[in-house]
Order: sequence, then C-alpha cells, then structure tokens
Amino acid sequence: MTSGHPLRLLFLFALPVMMGNMFHQFYMLTDTLIVSRTLGVQALAAMGGTDWYTFLVISVAQGLTQGFSIQIAQDFGAENYHHMRHSLARSLVLGLLATILLTTIAIGTIPMMLDFLQASSELRPMAQGYVFWFFIGLPAIMTLSFTNATLRAFGNSKTPLITMLISASCNIALDLLFVRVLGYGVEGAAIATGIAQVIGTLFNLYALSKLPFIRLAAEDFRTDWNLDWRLLRLSVPVMMQNLLITIGGMAIQRVVNTYPLTHVAAYSCMNKLFGAIELAAMAYGYALMTFVSQNYGAKKYDRVLSGIRWCLLIGVLTSGLISLLLMTAGHWIALAFLKGDATIVQEAEQITMGLFKVIALYMPILYALHIVRAWLQGLGRTFTAMLSGMGEVLVRATCAFVVIQYWGWDAIVYSEPLAWLGADLVLFYGFFKMRHRLRQSIHAQVVVS
Repeated sequence: MTSGHPLRLLFLFALPVMMGNMFHQFYMLTDTLIVSRTLGVQALAAMGGTDWYTFLVISVAQGLTQGFSIQIAQDFGAENYHHMRHSLARSLVLGLLATILLTTIAIGTIPMMLDFLQASSELRPMAQGYVFWFFIGLPAIMTLSFTNATLRAFGNSKTPLITMLISASCNIALDLLFVRVLGYGVEGAAIATGIAQVIGTLFNLYALSKLPFIRLAAEDFRTDWNLDWRLLRLSVPVMMQNLLITIGGMAIQRVVNTYPLTHVAAYSCMNKLFGAIELAAMAYGYALMTFVSQNYGAKKYDRVLSGIRWCLLIGVLTSGLISLLLMTAGHWIALAFLKGDATIVQEAEQITMGLFKVIALYMPILYALHIVRAWLQGLGRTFTAMLSGMGEVLVRATCAFVVIQYWGWDAIVYSEPLAWLGADLVLFYGFFKMRHRLRQSIHAQVVVS
C-alpha cells in the first residue's frame, strides 16, 4: 500500500473487509433471529442483556491483536522482514499468555458481571448459560482475530473475507442444528459460534503457511524485552481503549436492564443491528490503519496525510447512505427481531424506532471517530486513542448515572452520539498535533533532498 492512489487502495482494501463484516453481521442477525423466533422475546432479551459483557471480553482480545499488527505492518512497509518475523513470533507468545489469562478471568467473573448488569431472575439462567459457553470458545475467537489482523497487516483483506464467509456459513448451519433441531437453547447458539471460529482459524493458518516471507525459525521466538515492551505499548492502550468503551456501554446496559421487557428488547434489537450500521466504518478503519502503518514505516509521510483526507470523504458519504437506509427501512428491521405478544411487540417497535432515528442523525460523527482513531493507531499513537475511550466512558457513565435523573429514557437514547462526540474531541486534538509533526517531517525530507 506504499504506492498507488490512496482512494483506490483504501477502497479496494476496505471492500473485502466491508463484505466480510457484512456477512458477519448477517450471520449475527440470523443467529438472533433463529433464537428469537425459536425461543421468543425472553431469549432475545437474555442474550441482548449480556451483549456489552461479551463485547467487553472480545474487544480486549481484538485490541491486543490489533496492537500487535501495527508493528508487523510497519516492519512490512519498511521491508524489514527479519524484524517482522521476530515481531510476529513474539506477538504469538504474548498472545498465548493473554488468551489463557483472559479466558480464565472471563469465565470466573460471570456471576459478578451478571450481578453488575442487574440481570433479572427470569432471564439470568439463560444469560449465564449463554456467556459461559461463549467464553469457552474465547481461545478460538482470539486466534481468529490475530490471524485476521496479521493478514491485513500484509495488505491482504481478501483471505479474511473468505474466512468470514466460511465461518459465518458454518455458524448459521450449526445454529439451526443446535437451537432449532436439537433444542439446546441459547447455549446452542454460543457453542455454534465457538465451533465456527475454530473452522475459520484453521483456514487462516493455512493461508499464512503459504506466505514465504513469514517462515518462522526458533531464533525468531527468542526473548527480546525491548520488542515485547514495544508490542505491549502498542497493544495495551488499544485494549484499554476498547475496555473503557465497553465499560461505558455496560453502565448503560445496567440501567437499561432495570426498565420493562419492552425497553430491554428494543435496546437489544438496536445493539444487534449496531454492528451492521458501523461495518463500513470499521472496514475503513482497518484499511486506513494498514495504509498508514505501511507508509509510516516506509517514511512516506505525504501519503499518510493524503490517506486520511480520502478516507474521511468516503466515510461521510457512506454514513449518509446508511442513515437514509435506517430511516426508511428501520420499521421492517425492528419487526423482524420482535416476536411474541402483539402489545409488547408494538411498544418495543416504537421504542426501537426512537433509537434508530437518533443513531441515523448522528452517524457521520461515528464514522469520523472510527477513521481518525485508526489513523492515529496506524502511526503508533495508541495512547491518544485510549484517551478517546476514556472520553466515551465518561460520557456514557454521566448519562447512565446523572443525566438519566433528569431526562429519563432519553438519556439512554442520546448516550451513544454524545459518547461519540466526546471521543471525537480528544481524537481531533491528537489528529491536528500529529498532522503538524508530519508536515514538519515532510518539509525536512524536502530540504534534505
């Protein structure tokens, strides 16, 4: 990605990621539909009530793997293959240790987290069974995330797309088998996810084994405390950023769970759709982070600046199209998830549409957040990205525990766009600061030449 027009490279890289995310969201929506249509609104609320909890653990895993991939991409862009292999090997070691620790903590804290989320006694047994089996599959989820991030660091976004198609198709088939045919309940959906992640991981490992420049030797795994520290400096802030964002979401979820079933189901419906809403933003973020990492490693600072300009342009245009779709088709989307008593469904649908309208209105803020954050991460400025996560959690906590006393349910409705705005304020400060430094570096290169 160090040569060619940035817009073309970013779009061609983002397109497979977008399609993969789209299929991922399709399978998640299908997973939710299978559960809700088979087991009812209570099962949907039980799964949805733990969304932020499962996302917390997954986001920590993804944050670590994303941070590792930044160093790998910078080495690849600089064509320093020897150091790249060393970085990859040490990332594997650190990732293995993190996986063991994270899985142990996740399973051990299930009762405590359900207490924090104030899961109702009616929904708690289903929620506890679901998250337990979901976390049993956490090693596969983390390995899949790491292999996907490594492939993208090399500029390969097509293989993760194929992997997603394979794993998502398997997941849907296994959902139908475990939930509908065998009657395993919500636990069956979690087991299906774990098995599908294993299948996807095996495909990624096969693809990586075919790359000649990453043949790892025993010496690549040698202990290097400076490199380990560099990898942790890149990955831990990304992990903390994701953790902070999720903690803020859990604070909101905790309050939502005290509302009637209609509100919990509506919020769960919005959360399930949210991944589809931001899938293009995530794709642009992955594309820009790889683009920036490789060009920064190659010292092509002018391309680093050009990349974010083009990415922001296509991000704003895309967010407008998604907002339009959400406003026009939101009614039918909401009804697809809600099944049961007609009165409950009607009330839940109205609440869901209120959430959809606010999200659609502030969509450009969300897309700018993803793009600017990815740009800074690609430059290795993961600490600033972490500070943006602190901004999000502060806003969400304020909405959940202070503003709700005055606004009621509206504090929940507006908590997301307000959190995005808080994060953007931090990120844009970091953006302008780094832009100034890059311009100075470009000027220095011109003077030297």
